[in-house]
Amino acid sequence: MKPLHPSRFHARRLLILSVVCVACTPNQATLDDEAVGLWPGEEWPTSTPAAEGIDPLAIDSLVADLESGVYGLVDAFMLIRNGRVVADHRFTNDYETIAAQYDTTNYQYNYDHPDWHPYLRDTELHTLQSVTKSVTSAAFGIAIDKGLLSGVEAPAMSFFEAYAPYTTDARKETTSVEDLLTMRSGLYWVTAGGYDSELHSTVVLEASDDWIRFILEQPTDTIPGTRYEYNDGASVLLGKILREATGQRADAWAKEHLFDPIGITDFYWKITPDGEADTEGGLYLSTESLARIGYLFLRGG
Repeated sequence: MKPLHPSRFHARRLLILSVVCVACTPNQATLDDEAVGLWPGEEWPTSTPAAEGIDPLAIDSLVADLESGVYGLVDAFMLIRNGRVVADHRFTNDYETIAAQYDTTNYQYNYDHPDWHPYLRDTELHTLQSVTKSVTSAAFGIAIDKGLLSGVEAPAMSFFEAYAPYTTDARKETTSVEDLLTMRSGLYWVTAGGYDSELHSTVVLEASDDWIRFILEQPTDTIPGTRYEYNDGASVLLGKILREATGQRADAWAKEHLFDPIGITDFYWKITPDGEADTEGGLYLSTESLARIGYLFLRGG
């Protein structure tokens, strides 16, 4: 069975993920004394589950479930405790065979082509899909900390004056950056039927040549800030706002101010047809690099 549109995995393939667990409570004070000042160098330091207070039999049981397919197709499981890797397992899945039943036309938004998903060609870089949104939000926070954005209360539409005229109304003009970050944009976005539906707004978006204008032309169906509705378009607008505020495309900004400082040296970020980083789902990282993002969040930034 082929998906209705090749821009997304068929529903049975949505469990293709890298799994990274950073095991600790959110309070940095609970890290052991050495871990409080520990940040991984080029390689993560290692330890054993028992040494870090974790039952190794529990890990063995989880790995057995992963290997047997209880959780679907999983590519990697890494467990970190107190800044040290205590479990690291990689799993082999035959994506060439899996992809054979789908339309594997080779273009970067074809989620069925094994050159693009789940790994980027023959590298260890794994698609993050919508985890990309969390990385984008972190990059946003850095821009705010540096004073390049006044804050999340900033009016979002003020960054798109170059696209005028576009479909708008009084409600849309009240949309804040926070409304986009929290998926309360108020923008109409078709999600019925999931990504297998040719009518899904994200499927239509990814087939278009001008992503920003497509999103701006969507009508407002609720008052911004009042109702949560998952909207990939909101995350694309955030990438453009980040560029307007910093003068750097989102991938370049993230490299300089987020990735380089925490030791992420290799990544890939898809670029949309209108030349922006795909901040709704286009980032690829290795398992180890994604763990650095998780560890950064764990330590409160």
